Amino acid sequence: MGRSPTVQELSKRLNVSTEDIVNAYEANQAYCSMSLDKPVGPSEERGAVLGDMLGAEDPAIDAVVDREALKKVLRQLCDRDKRILLMRFFRNMTQSEIGNELGVSQMQVSRLLTQILSRLRTRLTPS
Repeated sequence: MGRSPTVQELSKRLNVSTEDIVNAYEANQAYCSMSLDKPVGPSEERGAVLGDMLGAEDPAIDAVVDREALKKVLRQLCDRDKRILLMRFFRNMTQSEIGNELGVSQMQVSRLLTQILSRLRTRLTPS
């Protein structure tokens, strides 16, 4: 034919929809890389380049991973231990206040917290 076929001609010849042909053309663009130094934006004179548009690694992603790992080991704790951690770290109660609520001394609360946190560290630390 001396020219590139049209979308309709390809569709008919390959017996697929024109939408499939258009999608194939768009997918083919994925194989064409661009320089990260290519100017972008409405005014290419501003100095913005494609590399400036890329995102960066989220520094808080490690916290998400840690929080998910902690959820698993927290589920393994008994109700009393969960309650102690809740009072200490989420209600910001002092060891004396926790002791009063549980009917134990501040020193016993201190020992319990040490034991609970030690078990959590052991379960979270890879062998």
